[in-house]
Amino acid sequence: MTAIQFDKYIDIMANVNLKMQTSDKLFERVISSSVQNELEALEFIDFMQGSLPFTVDYGLFINGDQSVYSNTGKYKASVYAQYIVSIDERIFIDTMQNVHKPMFLPFSQLSDRIVFAMPIRTGSSSVIKKVSVYVISPNSLIASMEQILTDRYKLAAIFDADNNIIFNDKNCPFDFNSITETNILFDLSGRDKLSYLAYSSYSSQGYRIVLYHEKSSYMLNTENIQVSVRAMTIANIIICISMIILAVMLNYKSFRSVIDKIRGYAQSDAQTQNKNELQYILSAFNGQMEENEKLKTQLVDQHALMLDHILEDLLNGKNVSQQSIAQIRFDMPYIYVINMQLQDLQDTTNLIDRSREKFYAIEMYADGLFTIVFSVSDFTAITKDKAIRKIKEIINQPNICLGCSSVYTEPSKLFLAYLEAIRNLEKNRAMTDGSCAIMAECSLPDEETQSTAKLTYAMKTGDSYAIEHANALFDQITNGDNSPPLQRYMCYQIIELYRNICRNLGINLDMMRISLTLQNSDVSLVREDFMSILREICDMQNKRQSEALEITYSKVLQFINQKYTDPMFCINDIADNFGISIYATSRMLKSILGINFRKYLNDMRIEHAKKLLLTTTHSINEIAEMSGFTSSSYFISIFKSTEKVTPNKFRSSN
Repeated sequence: MTAIQFDKYIDIMANVNLKMQTSDKLFERVISSSVQNELEALEFIDFMQGSLPFTVDYGLFINGDQSVYSNTGKYKASVYAQYIVSIDERIFIDTMQNVHKPMFLPFSQLSDRIVFAMPIRTGSSSVIKKVSVYVISPNSLIASMEQILTDRYKLAAIFDADNNIIFNDKNCPFDFNSITETNILFDLSGRDKLSYLAYSSYSSQGYRIVLYHEKSSYMLNTENIQVSVRAMTIANIIICISMIILAVMLNYKSFRSVIDKIRGYAQSDAQTQNKNELQYILSAFNGQMEENEKLKTQLVDQHALMLDHILEDLLNGKNVSQQSIAQIRFDMPYIYVINMQLQDLQDTTNLIDRSREKFYAIEMYADGLFTIVFSVSDFTAITKDKAIRKIKEIINQPNICLGCSSVYTEPSKLFLAYLEAIRNLEKNRAMTDGSCAIMAECSLPDEETQSTAKLTYAMKTGDSYAIEHANALFDQITNGDNSPPLQRYMCYQIIELYRNICRNLGINLDMMRISLTLQNSDVSLVREDFMSILREICDMQNKRQSEALEITYSKVLQFINQKYTDPMFCINDIADNFGISIYATSRMLKSILGINFRKYLNDMRIEHAKKLLLTTTHSINEIAEMSGFTSSSYFISIFKSTEKVTPNKFRSSN
């Protein structure tokens, strides 16, 4: 499945490449040798990146001027390589100029990006003038690939057809290079002294994918089943022995009573002793029966929890094993799926109790729904209407709007049943005339584009606005009159908003920690845990931003020191070299230098001219040109205003 998914990603990128190459509308605007309208080109590239959810950036490399049109703007190729792709600019440019077929750039653990290059050929020319650049975040790749994996497999590495590493997990506990054969299960020892099972397979396009998981987790379910079987066997043996002993004792007592009557005497002490023995045996038998019931209850609970996980995966359209499908088919021969809005549900307590009917309740936060998978043994006895009435009776809300699917007998089609129930719920809500208690939509307000952009920038730079905005959203939940299910749904919306922003920025968010946070029923605890996570992210981003700014400032000053003696050097050269606007360059220079850029440049040129005046015999005209001034008269004017003397007097006096 992972090989098919990876091939699917390659096909999606090839499809985007084909659209860029064949579109008549875009041929003149993007693919031709002259770009007529850069804004329209950038808008189209940003539109195309929307069909690439697994990428963090999509760009078009122009070989002529070595620039990149990206969904985030236009860059010099060197700037794009350093700040967007995070690889050496020479490797990036050389690869782009020499790429003749789709290929992945060499993978490095020092970079946090995977780069796929695909040439765009124009007409019959053999010269590659344009190259599509797809930048993939390793975290997004791992999350999307492992989402379809079963049995706790993890992604270790991906190789191309030439056995070059496209990606490898730096946390992989063993040497994946030792896995050379495919379709064979390898038993390996990791650096953490644990045993792992690894598996390698080829995709249809020649990519080799290596998966692994911990061996102990693989054996855990088998061991649990073996322990349960042994416990049940021992319990049955003990019960049988107890029954035999009890039967013998009862028969022995009856026989003994007959003998005593025949002999005409009774032994009271012996009778008392037998009575005590019988009470002890009965007490032991009752205790064993109680333990047996507890064991049965525990097994039933574990079985129900397993079914919960399988049903949730099926409702989300995920693939599950055939063994799981068979288990669902055995336990639930006929299935109804019933949906209701989380905001309409007042209390979920009664839905957790499974003692009355066999059904499973699952909160589908992504869709804002509360879903019930209702199993019946005879669908002719319990129709769709009866199932709906029964659910309304259990939750004690006779006017709540519900959407129910048709009866299904195949568990693999549970996702279709879920979609049918959604459609029926929407239809019932639209057709209601007051008989259905429809509450006003109570969710977080839609974020305006400007507000979303501000929040994205705050998350990228670690600004305090990100925390203030989250606090304001949580205040809307706590200050409103919302039911507990709706409060949990709104918490999910807040976290989903920030998760999407982090994913777009390539920020690694600990989803396991987020999942544990959402399990709290108390909104204040959810808020406290999430705000703690958010502060950690902001501190980390703030530190990264400061480090990146220091590096950028150093490079800007170094560039100025190299170019200031050029008479044609100006602020536009800095903006072009670093791929930023003149306005942003001006603000950055004012922040670095503390003074106007023109004055700083003239001061540097005057200092250079002073050294030449004292150490050489060049003329004033020559020194003016060598120091970066366009004319000697302008040089003399600036020198006199700075040093209060003319250049000739300065030379003669020193």
